[in-house]
Amino acid sequence: MSDNYYRFFPGDYHRDTGDLSIIEHGAYRLLLDHYYMRGNLPSDRDRLYRLCRAFNGDEREAIERVVEIFFIDDGECLINKKAEEEIEKRNGYLDEQARKSRLGVEARRKLKEEPTGQPTGQPKGVPLPSPSPSPSPEENNNIVEKESRPANNIPYEEIIDYLNEKVGTHFKHKTKTTRGFIKARWNEDPDFSNIGAFRYVIDVKCGQWLNDPKMIGNLRPQTLFGTKFEGYLNEVLHE
Repeated sequence: MSDNYYRFFPGDYHRDTGDLSIIEHGAYRLLLDHYYMRGNLPSDRDRLYRLCRAFNGDEREAIERVVEIFFIDDGECLINKKAEEEIEKRNGYLDEQARKSRLGVEARRKLKEEPTGQPTGQPKGVPLPSPSPSPSPEENNNIVEKESRPANNIPYEEIIDYLNEKVGTHFKHKTKTTRGFIKARWNEDPDFSNIGAFRYVIDVKCGQWLNDPKMIGNLRPQTLFGTKFEGYLNEVLHE
């Protein structure tokens, strides 16, 4: 699986690369970036040089030294053991998050489908109490406001951290505009006032846009959490 995000450990990196030159450091980081984004690196040197923009002799020599030290060449692809371990962990994490999002959506769907009628434990033959009069529009607004979780309980940071982790972006959860979009959706409908709904929308649109150069720019709070949020929430998540 290709990804635009990967964990980096400066301590481990500098411990293992202490004898590299500046140009070799640049070559190694470029190779790692492409490894995580593509899921692999080609063994073919012409393709590898072009991928890393290694056009002169010194740059190509740096590529060769880094490949010799840190990669295994199986004849078709270059393999980096540490990167393979991180990709496997990342895939497991993303699969688990997607599973939790699906469970959240399914739970909300079941709640909507539960039949209403005689309350559990109501003796047969005993009439149900008369319904209370419908509230006025003004009273109804007050009820909705009370049922919505207070603004200071909205998990802005968790939502934005999840988006940044999925996309590799650096949005700030304290930005007034970003908070405005999240708060508007959170208070718009009781079904939206849970973090699972926001994660599900992020997962759905990442599946559609993350690898599309024309659409990846839309993976941002104002698009994901705008007025089309409900439509995104009802789309099918494709693995």
